[in-house]
Amino acid sequence: HRARAGDAPARHSVMLFEPPGALCGWALGQIGIDAGHWLVVRGRDVLWALEQALKSGHLGAALAWLPAGLKAAALRRLQLAAQVHDGPVFVFREALAHSKPSVAPLRLLLAPAGIDALSLRLLKRRGPPLAQPLRLRLPPVLSERQRERAEAVAATQAAALQPALARRW
Repeated sequence: HRARAGDAPARHSVMLFEPPGALCGWALGQIGIDAGHWLVVRGRDVLWALEQALKSGHLGAALAWLPAGLKAAALRRLQLAAQVHDGPVFVFREALAHSKPSVAPLRLLLAPAGIDALSLRLLKRRGPPLAQPLRLRLPPVLSERQRERAEAVAATQAAALQPALARRW
């Protein structure tokens, strides 16, 4: 049911449609997310399921990884369903889709920006454009030992790329 003014907030689930990997309950717990409220949807009719979930009024939030090359008509149907949904809807598309037109009022390009960091570029929004990407710090989920190992691997990879980058310029 939809919450009315003055009601206690309803505990709606979060649905993930075709996520690219398995969820890690431990990592979700580390950043304060109760994995018991997350539902993963996979299958042949996932776009239909997403559209129906958005229209149902019983969904807290949706995260959907869409197949590459999705037709504009399907995107428009999802946009219309998202407009009647009260909660947030995040749709992930292939990186090459950033140059294609979209009906979405907000478009972001996310990229890794190091350990526990994310680069966010605003591709489309209401208001003036943002010239520089934002760097977002994420809550740490790695142990100190895992972090040190990841930093060492990143440093090794950066050192290996340095000669190739120097030859390009």
